[in-house]
Amino acid sequence: MLGFFKISAIGKSHLAKSDGVCQDYSDVVQTNEDMIIAAIADGLGSAEKSDIGSQIAVKTVLDHISGRIKPSKKADLYINALHEAFQFAYRTVITYAKNQNDDPKMYNTTLTVAIYNGKDLYYGQCGDGGIVALTYDGDYICVTDVMKGEEFNETFPLLCGEGYWTFGKADLPICAFTMMTDGIYDIVCSPLLANEKQKIYVPFIRRFMDRNVLKANDPEDFRKLQESISAFISGNGIPGVTDDKTIVGVINTKVVPKLKDEEYYREPDWKALKRKQYEIMDREYNTSSVRPHVTPQKSAGVSENYRAQIDDCQRKLAEEKAKNKKLADKLMKALFVESILILILIAAILLLVFGSEKKSGHEKKAESGSSFSAADSKKEKKKTEKTDDLSSQPAVTNIISKIPEDIISKVQIAGEDVVVTDSTVDEPQSDDISTSDDADNEPPAAEYAE
Repeated sequence: MLGFFKISAIGKSHLAKSDGVCQDYSDVVQTNEDMIIAAIADGLGSAEKSDIGSQIAVKTVLDHISGRIKPSKKADLYINALHEAFQFAYRTVITYAKNQNDDPKMYNTTLTVAIYNGKDLYYGQCGDGGIVALTYDGDYICVTDVMKGEEFNETFPLLCGEGYWTFGKADLPICAFTMMTDGIYDIVCSPLLANEKQKIYVPFIRRFMDRNVLKANDPEDFRKLQESISAFISGNGIPGVTDDKTIVGVINTKVVPKLKDEEYYREPDWKALKRKQYEIMDREYNTSSVRPHVTPQKSAGVSENYRAQIDDCQRKLAEEKAKNKKLADKLMKALFVESILILILIAAILLLVFGSEKKSGHEKKAESGSSFSAADSKKEKKKTEKTDDLSSQPAVTNIISKIPEDIISKVQIAGEDVVVTDSTVDEPQSDDISTSDDADNEPPAAEYAE
C-alpha cells in the first residue's frame, strides 16, 4: 500500500498582513494502489497573485498526468509526461493571467512534481523547493537540485521557461520521500551542511518518512499522521520559519528501510558548524587581495550571470506575450471576416423572403383589380340601364300633362279608374300628340266639359 499526507500552512509573515494569504499549494492524486502523483508549488512573495498561480500550476500538472500516465517500465514515458505537464502548466498560467488582463509575472510560482510506483521515483523541478528520499538501504538522499540566485531568496520559477526546468529519476529504489517548499527544505538541507559528508538534517526529516520510528501501516495511521504533522507545521514546531510551509510525504507500507549506525541519526553540532562557516569566511577574506569596499570579481561575475539569466527569463516572457498577441490579432480578424459573411448571408435571406412576399402581394392585387373591373363594368351597365329608364319618364310626363285634370279625375271605365301606363302610351317623337281615328270623333274637350 502507498500512503501519504499533505500539509500547506500559512506563515507568520503572511498572517501579519491584513490581506495575507498562503501562497503555497499542494495536492496528491492516487491513480491506483501502486501509483501516486504529487505536486507542490510556492508562489513568489514578490508576485501579487502568486497564490492563484501556485494553485493553477499544481492542479494543471496533476490533471494532465493522471489522465495520461499508465504503469510502465519505460522511464522515458514518465519523464515525457512530466515535461508535457510543465509545458501545459506554463501555458495555463499565462493564459489565465491574460484573460484577467494581468501581467503573467503576477502569478509566478515554483513547481515540484513526483510520480512514484513504490520503488521508482520520477520528478520534475523548478525553483527552490525540493525532494528528499529514503532508499531501501536506509540512506537519505537529495533527489532534486535547488535553483537559487546569488541572493538567498532569489530563484528561477516556472515562467522562466524550459531552460530552468529539470527532470529525472532517482538512482536508487525509494521506499519513502518528502516534498518541501523552501520554508522547510532550507532546514532539511541547511546551507551549514552543504560542505559536510551528510548534507541532510536526518534527525529532523526522519520523523516524517522512516517506518522504523513512524507508525504508518494503514489508512487510519495516515489519518492520525496527517493531523499530528499538520499541528506540528502550523504551530510552533518550526519557530524560526516565518514563511509559508508545505510538506508532502509518500510512504510504501510494504517496505521497512534498513537501519544505520546511531551516528548516522545524531543531531549535528550546529555551533561547530557555524564556527566552521565563520572560519571559512575569514580565510576567504584574509587571503583575498581585493579591498573590502570593492566587490570581489567572482561575486560580480555571479551577479552578472544571475542578472543575465533574469533578463533572459524576461525576454522569453516578452516573446511569449508578443506571440500570443499576434495570435489574438489573427483570431480577431478571422472573427471580423466571419461576422461580415454572416451579415451578408442574413441580408440575402431577408431579401429572398421579403421579395417573394412582395411578388405574391402584386399577384393578389392584380387578381383583385380584375375582379373590381368586372364588378365596375356590371355596375356601370346597370347604371346605364337605369339612366335609360329615367330618360323615358319625361315623355310620359309630357303626355299626361296635356290631359285636362277634370277629365283624369272623372273618367271611369266600369267603375274603375283609367290608369295610363307606359304600355298604353308610346314615346312621342315631338311635342305634338297624335291621336287615333276614334279620338277624332270625340267632342272637343271644352264641349265635353259643358
